[in-house]
Amino acid sequence: MFRASHQTLAHTLVGVSAVGLLANIACTTPEPPAPVEEPEILEPEPEPEPEPPPPPPVTIDLRVDPELQALFVPITKDSYGEDELPALFDQMRELGDAFCSMKHGLDEVDLEAARAFIAPEFVNGYLNAYKSARRSIESGCWNFFLMNDQHPYRDFELVGALFPSESYDCYSVGFAQPYMMHNVLGCSSLTMIDIDWRVLDAHHRLLTAYDDDLVETEGLETAISQVQVSWIAWTGQMRPSYPATVKSFCSAKQFDTCQGHLEDFQGNWDDVKKLQLSLASLDGTHFFQTDVPKVFYLSNAIESMYTTRKEFDTLMESLGGALEVGQHAYLIHHVGGYPNYGIYDLSCTEDGCGVETVCRDVYVATAIGATEPTYDTYFETVSTTTGAVPGCGSLWKKHVEAPAEPEPDPPAEPEPVEGEH
Repeated sequence: MFRASHQTLAHTLVGVSAVGLLANIACTTPEPPAPVEEPEILEPEPEPEPEPPPPPPVTIDLRVDPELQALFVPITKDSYGEDELPALFDQMRELGDAFCSMKHGLDEVDLEAARAFIAPEFVNGYLNAYKSARRSIESGCWNFFLMNDQHPYRDFELVGALFPSESYDCYSVGFAQPYMMHNVLGCSSLTMIDIDWRVLDAHHRLLTAYDDDLVETEGLETAISQVQVSWIAWTGQMRPSYPATVKSFCSAKQFDTCQGHLEDFQGNWDDVKKLQLSLASLDGTHFFQTDVPKVFYLSNAIESMYTTRKEFDTLMESLGGALEVGQHAYLIHHVGGYPNYGIYDLSCTEDGCGVETVCRDVYVATAIGATEPTYDTYFETVSTTTGAVPGCGSLWKKHVEAPAEPEPDPPAEPEPVEGEH
């Protein structure tokens, strides 16, 4: 009994265990594995763009016309690099002050000392020249630093409005005018031209101050004080040195505007790529070969008392030779002591070059000995423009002072509403 029962129990336990085992197996069947997420592929971060290289330093070079090179004993070649200019101008000032002191009667004439500055074959003519003659200007003994032109920045504003360009190849006579020119037009190259070496010496000293950021760090007056102002024309007593201030270059009538442009030039210093001082007459100017418009500010130096017809023709031929076909040069004549001016457009084709008059105000005669109230220039003899020519002043008012507002877009037509017919 016991045995049978034991076997039965054993079978029963085995059966129970099997069922429990199967149930346990059924309960512990693993779930299917979760899908494996693909690893996120991160895009590599772009490398930061390298800093642009600093612009190359602006250099100041001097070019000398052959005739003026032959005049001055210390000038022995037709071009000087920036490193050579301080020593050259120091020597010119030392010998030039001694020569001008003789010329103006402050010292007795010492021909040996005079011939150390002016070539012997020219020395008598330059010593004895009338004080306001061109020879006195060339020798540096009768100098014009104060800007006489009225509002010349308007001339540049009108050129920029009529003939816009990203940059210009610029040339200018005068002292304050080139700085205004660059501020308005954004000149990629800027050439300062004069027959007076002392004006170029003054430019060199002020440009060096700009290069040293002196206007920004210490102010314009401090920068201007570095300039040597000497033998000023039409002053009561001729002297080799006067205190240099902004008033030495900016007249009272337009002092604030002139001073503002001289200050603003510091902020625009890095925009100019080439700086050239040109000791030359207009026809001896060295022109760069560029693909941007050229602008030449002549002031009133194109008048016959300063420039001969032969020199004018040489200037136009030289400037035309520096132009590519389709390129333009805009020449500005400005009446001395007045805001009146004219703009002329020189351009070239395969068949040659020609001049057109863009605009022209009345040229009021200001030259000593003028017999007529107005005058023409050499440009009027070569311009192909016929008929009425607009005044530059009226064009400036139209395009610069009060340019026309763009016409508004026409109102949009209303979209049809659904259901309307």
